[in-house]
Amino acid sequence: MTENWGYAEKLSLVFTVLVNWNQADETQACIGTLLAAGVPPHSIIVVDNGSDDNSLASLRAHLDNRVQLLESEINLGFAGGTNLGIRAALTRNARWVMLMNNDTRVAPTFYTELLSAAKMHPDYALLSPLILYFDKPNSIWSLGDRLIPGTLITRSLQRNRPPSQDLADFIPVDFLNACCLLIQREVFERIGLLDTAYFMYSEDVDFCWRARRAGFRLACVTKARIWHKVSWSTGPTHPQNRHWRISNQIRFYRQAANGPQKILMWTFTLMRSLWLAARDLLHARGSLAIVTLSAWWEGWNTPSGE
Repeated sequence: MTENWGYAEKLSLVFTVLVNWNQADETQACIGTLLAAGVPPHSIIVVDNGSDDNSLASLRAHLDNRVQLLESEINLGFAGGTNLGIRAALTRNARWVMLMNNDTRVAPTFYTELLSAAKMHPDYALLSPLILYFDKPNSIWSLGDRLIPGTLITRSLQRNRPPSQDLADFIPVDFLNACCLLIQREVFERIGLLDTAYFMYSEDVDFCWRARRAGFRLACVTKARIWHKVSWSTGPTHPQNRHWRISNQIRFYRQAANGPQKILMWTFTLMRSLWLAARDLLHARGSLAIVTLSAWWEGWNTPSGE
C-alpha cells in the first residue's frame, strides 16, 4: 500500500498498547472492556514489563491468542515498556497508536467516539478521552491541561468536578495524559518515542511538549470516557512514586525552560516541595518528607543525561 492514505484507512489501522507489571488481572480486565467497546483483539499489543510474579504465565493462558504479547526480561519503566509496544505497532503499519494504562476501564462507546472525533478533526494528531476516577466515577481526573502563559506551570481543567451538562464535545488543550492517548504515526516519525530517561511520570508531559513544538495539535474528546485507578501500582504516598514525580517534573522544567523561566520554575518547585514536606510532617510521614526534599535537590542538581 502506498503512503497516500485515505482517512478511513488510517482509522482502520489503530493499535492499542498496554504495559503490564505484576498486574495480570488488571490487564485482562482492561482488555475485556476494550473488546466490549469494539477494539479488535488483533490490534492490541500487551508488553509484560519484567513482571516478577505469575503475570506472564497468566497472560499467556488467558489472553485472546490474537492479542500480541511482548516480553521484556527487565522492568524498562513506563516509557521503555511503552516504546516496545509502539515500535511493534509501527512495524505492523499502524497509522495511529493508542497508549492505554492497564488499570483503566472504558465505556462501551469509548472507541467509536474517539475514532469519530479523529475523523471529524483530522488536523489534531493527539487525542485523549475524558478520564474519570474509578472510585469516584462521576468525577473528572483528567481532560487535559493548559499552560499558564509565560511559565511552564499547567492548570488541570475541571479536575475533581463532575462533567457539566454543557461540557464541550471537543476541547483543545496543551497537554494530555498518557493514561489513554491516541497518537498519529506522523508524530512518532517527527519527534521520536517517549524519552526513557523519565522511566515513570512526566514522560507524557515531555512528549506532548515536543509534539506541540513540532506543530501538532492536542484535544480531549469528552464523549469518549474511561475510568482510571489512580496510582494503582504505586500509591500516592509511595516513596519511589513521590521521588519520580518531583525529580522528573524538574527534569522536564530544566530541559524546556528558558533562562527567566528556570528561575521561576526553581522557585515554584521549591515552594511546592516545602509545602508537601510540611504536610507529610503533619501526618507523621517524616521519611516521605525527606524523600520529597531529596528529589527536589537531585532534580535540580543531577547533571543532564543522568
